Amino acid sequence: MAGFRSDFKRATRVLYRNRHYSFLMLSLLVAFSLVGFLWPEYFLTEQQMFREQIMELTAGRSLFDLFVIILLNNLRAAFLSIMLGIFFGLIPLFVAAVNGYFLGAVVGNVWKTAGPNTLLLVVPHGVFELPGLAIAFGLGLRFGLWFREKAKWQDIKVNFSDFMLVYFYIVTPLLLVAAVIESALIAFF
Repeated sequence: MAGFRSDFKRATRVLYRNRHYSFLMLSLLVAFSLVGFLWPEYFLTEQQMFREQIMELTAGRSLFDLFVIILLNNLRAAFLSIMLGIFFGLIPLFVAAVNGYFLGAVVGNVWKTAGPNTLLLVVPHGVFELPGLAIAFGLGLRFGLWFREKAKWQDIKVNFSDFMLVYFYIVTPLLLVAAVIESALIAFF
């Protein structure tokens, strides 16, 4: 138990030290969500493909299956955003922008077709999912700044270790709660 507590404290310190990157990525997500909400008519083919993939993946699934699919998808996206951030932080920037746009476009289309009340189905899990993903995107962005450090290899090793603690102790629980809520909303509504 002492190991868990000390690792969790270390993870919160690492997150606090890198909070600016996470806030920047959350701002990017929100900004591109706003763009997608206001102008959802761009990338219509990609949006349709995305919707079809989601429908195919979730159609006829049990609550538990939905939970596992959603959780694994979000955990994979978060993990890859951190790891692929090593390429100068470009991948997390791109993923945050694209996810933000598609989120905004979906919300904008739902708003137009079904009205604003249906957004109440998005908000409960988004409260947990967006911060979890923004933290992962922010850590990926920070991971990509290794080239600015004097001890480049040491920076990569320390950040990898630290960022994995944040991933397991902070990002994973946030995405776990989001997946429980999202799968329940999909299954029951």
